[in-house]
Amino acid sequence: MLDLTVEENIGDGSKIMQLTAMDADEGANALVTYTIISGADDSFHVDPESGDLIATKRLDRERRSKYSLLVRADDGLQSSDMRINITVSDVNDHIPKFSKPVYSFDIPEDATPGK
Repeated sequence: MLDLTVEENIGDGSKIMQLTAMDADEGANALVTYTIISGADDSFHVDPESGDLIATKRLDRERRSKYSLLVRADDGLQSSDMRINITVSDVNDHIPKFSKPVYSFDIPEDATPGK
């Protein structure tokens, strides 16, 4: 299992990490391909040859803050699966807003300052 944290403003097509699986065989038997078995929800893709894990769209923590991907490394005959838990961290991407466009109030001229 692997736990990752990525910022929510990561861009469409951004590489998050490169998955690496070792195969002790030689030649064609050592060629490993990578796939996401579950949990990506169209937000992530893995390049089958390089193992690059890519965000396929801009992540938004306010919509979804956690993903749990099941990824597979396969040499054509045997495979190994690994769980990758991704936490989407918040960035300051919202502007402050007043609840009203205008505030109006009266203050008596003899009011004590600070009260």
